[in-house]
Amino acid sequence: RRFEELGEDETGEGRPKIFVGPPSEPTDPYRERYVRSFTRALEKALRGLQPQERERLRLYYAEEKTLAEIGGLLGEHESSVSRHLDHARRDLRQAVENLLRHGIGEANGSAGLSDAEIALCFEYSAEDTPIDLQKLLPRSNSRSPATAKRTP
Repeated sequence: RRFEELGEDETGEGRPKIFVGPPSEPTDPYRERYVRSFTRALEKALRGLQPQERERLRLYYAEEKTLAEIGGLLGEHESSVSRHLDHARRDLRQAVENLLRHGIGEANGSAGLSDAEIALCFEYSAEDTPIDLQKLLPRSNSRSPATAKRTP
């Protein structure tokens, strides 16, 4: 029977098909905690950046300006803006990791996370958390010298 051809009535055509997705992975009971810790650490790390670094990040990510546009606004060459953004991103990631590692990302100040837990914080946050950069990187009240020169 295994190698016999199936008749038309045996093919299952005309029957509703049921699509079953991949087996769902068990959810991590600490997932929400990791996402909250990451968000707190990110907020604190952003506050710790220099105002000029925050401004570059805001213009690039929140306002979606090009490197050339940011350079024009800040009076910097495009390659300098790119280099400064790379440094700011690297500094920000390192600061978030350090905050999580030392427990500062926790509301109750509990012990820090392991490297594996920190990796999960980044992973879960990338998957789950819509990060509102407009909120995290608000427009600063003080204007940069280059911007102030251009305004009448």
